[in-house]
Amino acid sequence: MPNDYAKILGVTETSLAMAARRPDANYFGLLVAALIEKGGAMSLDEVAERLDAIGYAPRDLARRSLSRCRPTREPVFRRGELYDLDPHCQEAGLWAFRLGMCPPRARAEVAPPEPPPPLPDPERPIDAAALEEAWRIPGLSGWSDRRLVVCALEALGGRARPEIVIDFLAARGWSRPRYLGPDRVWNRGEPITTEADGAWLLVADHPDISGARRAVIKAIEADRRRRRGQPSPEQLAESRRQFEAERRAERERVATMRRALVVAHPRDEPEVMLILDVERETVMRFAGAALAEGRARLANFDFIAAVGVRSLLAALGFDWGKRFLGDIDLPQKVIGGGRGRKGLALDLDLLLRGSCGLRRKLDDREGLERLRAAGKESELLDRLEDDLRALFALHSYARLHGAVRVTKGRRDEMWDVAWSHWRDRRLLEELRLEARAQDRVIEAVLRPLGNLRDPWAEAVELQAIARGEGIFLFEVAGSFVFDEDVIMARLGRPLAAALEDRRRVEAERAEREVAASRAADQLAAAFEALRSPVNWPGIIDVFQVRLAEEPGDPRGLRHHLASLLLLEGRAAETRELLARFPEHDEPQWLYALALVEFLETAASDATLRAMRQALAKGPFFAAYLFRRVAEGKAAFATGPGRATLASTLLARAWAAHPEAVRLLRETPGSEA
Repeated sequence: MPNDYAKILGVTETSLAMAARRPDANYFGLLVAALIEKGGAMSLDEVAERLDAIGYAPRDLARRSLSRCRPTREPVFRRGELYDLDPHCQEAGLWAFRLGMCPPRARAEVAPPEPPPPLPDPERPIDAAALEEAWRIPGLSGWSDRRLVVCALEALGGRARPEIVIDFLAARGWSRPRYLGPDRVWNRGEPITTEADGAWLLVADHPDISGARRAVIKAIEADRRRRRGQPSPEQLAESRRQFEAERRAERERVATMRRALVVAHPRDEPEVMLILDVERETVMRFAGAALAEGRARLANFDFIAAVGVRSLLAALGFDWGKRFLGDIDLPQKVIGGGRGRKGLALDLDLLLRGSCGLRRKLDDREGLERLRAAGKESELLDRLEDDLRALFALHSYARLHGAVRVTKGRRDEMWDVAWSHWRDRRLLEELRLEARAQDRVIEAVLRPLGNLRDPWAEAVELQAIARGEGIFLFEVAGSFVFDEDVIMARLGRPLAAALEDRRRVEAERAEREVAASRAADQLAAAFEALRSPVNWPGIIDVFQVRLAEEPGDPRGLRHHLASLLLLEGRAAETRELLARFPEHDEPQWLYALALVEFLETAASDATLRAMRQALAKGPFFAAYLFRRVAEGKAAFATGPGRATLASTLLARAWAAHPEAVRLLRETPGSEA
């Protein structure tokens, strides 16, 4: 009676004795067959007893051989002392097929062959149909030019022009022989002669003619033997179509599966559990009494992945039934060892760093236990969520490539892993082909991953470009992208829209560069004209326009503008300018503020307070101002730098108000 394993695998014959007679049978394969036969878990002792019962091997020998055949590799996993089968694993289906327990997925139905026509009569000339059947099989290139011409002349009636003979042979797939042409001279004794008008004529009753007929008959017999029992091209095409339809349906079914990643702590007796919905990329948290709700939520998913997924689900008390499980495990424990060399020990942290560029310790049980013992449940859940999202990035990389990346020193390798459904691996290859066929971009998250909570915020747009025999990925901006650097990927918008946006961005950048160059020239001319007061109103307009276009003032034009406004007596506009940059506390800025306070409120408390702040921040400017005023140099000389020019303009604005200079000199903190 078919069991659950047999139904999932499509097994039609569950007999272990039948599987043991197959040439591909070995102890591991028979372990798989025994689990399929029973439809449930078995111990190695029980499997050995079954092999002894069918007469395959004595019980002790079978038990020892089963323990040595690495019985915990795919598709078999261990649960205590029992061994169970993952029927969704690709290896399970392959073993069932090798052991004759299920038919092939796609098989062409061979129609009963029609009776072939009779073989040509060796006593009669060969016709064109017989030649086409004889020359259908490969390996006839060893026929001599003379035999080819004899066969062609037989089909053409025994006499023909050389051009007609050559065209006849070329039409049946033969390239022009090297020494065969209209000027070919046939020697005496050959089965062909050349007539006066240049035509070729067969010599009647020549023995080579009967030899050519026998060779054609022999070739026809060989072709019929080769084709006997084979499906026709139409049947093969139909079989291929059915196979592609089944594979497409399987992929669509797998694509619609709801997937989840799970973490819990502690692993033996979980008190908190987090579930990440892969499609929505959202995390659900459950703690304490809410674990029952978490198990109910987990039942809504078709595919569940975790580190040690079966032991974790068993600790949670969740029966996974027929669901697909993805065990996030190491491809192997150590790589690169042997011959006295120390190998590289693998762990999930190393795989995460190599694949996603994340330096993070996954499954830090000691740190998690300290948070749990301290009663910091919120911090514990945040830490577990970060671990879960890092695990999701690593699992997405494995789904995309069918492998994980190991980088350590000079080592940079890809190692195959089976963390997802076998129809759901190496998605990057399919995405590349789909993007190429549909003229769409690929949205990709590249290594290193910086934003765990929202990885798609860092996504870039890639286009698939054919170069030579391969299809490679390039950013829409033009730079090449290595496949190994792609962590997550999905189909994006049409390629034409992305390229149009790129062209617009490039045009805007070019316009900004032209405008920046023009503005730089304009500013250079303005600075040259600053020495003449006549030009100040126009320069003020230039500086105000630049500040409006560059609100952050990366050029420091606000200092020059404030000084010019004060020189022009526009105190109100100066205060508005100072209010636009309230967080700046440079000495020059504070002295401008102090002068504005004096012009608006004279010797008020606000003016004195502003002067004290300016003196405390930059006493050197006051010393410079007092020295210049004492020397009687109102038109101060300017240095070559812009900062010196701005300070000189501000000093001229102060010198225009002697009462302000006197008040500043009398303010405590002045060095006058």
